[in-house]
Order: sequence, then C-alpha cells, then structure tokens
Amino acid sequence: MIELSKRAKKTVGILSWKNHEDLRGVNDLWELAQASQRMNEKVIKKWAIFGVKVIDPVNTRIDVSVELAEGVTIHPESS
Repeated sequence: MIELSKRAKKTVGILSWKNHEDLRGVNDLWELAQASQRMNEKVIKKWAIFGVKVIDPVNTRIDVSVELAEGVTIHPESS
C-alpha cells in the first residue's frame, strides 16, 4: 500500500513519509543488518552536518545516544 501510494505521489490517510526506506520491516537477520546500517548512516550524517569529522564513515559506528561537540574527529574502530 505504501509503495503504491509513493508511486502515485499520494499519502495513505494522514500518513506522509519522506523516505519510504524508513518504513521497511525486519523479517530476518540480513534485514536487521541492513536496517542497522541505514540507522548508522543517518546518525553519522547528522553529526557530519553538525560539524563532526568522520574519517571512515563506512567502518565507523556511532550509537544514537552519543553526544558529540562540533569540531570532534571520529576515527573508525581498530582491531
């Protein structure tokens, strides 16, 4: 239903969502990993726009509860 309304550029009832990817379900571990990656990308983008330098966004994880200051540099996790 949501995908059909997106193609028709209409809303379903009062529901209107900018990014339909945010509404995807999680049915298995692969989809959970994908959802986790999308959430991490959003968190990193938010901080980058705020002024945090992320050296390697692909290999960096930032929890949603983390508070950072403008000008901070984040390096990826190292083994």
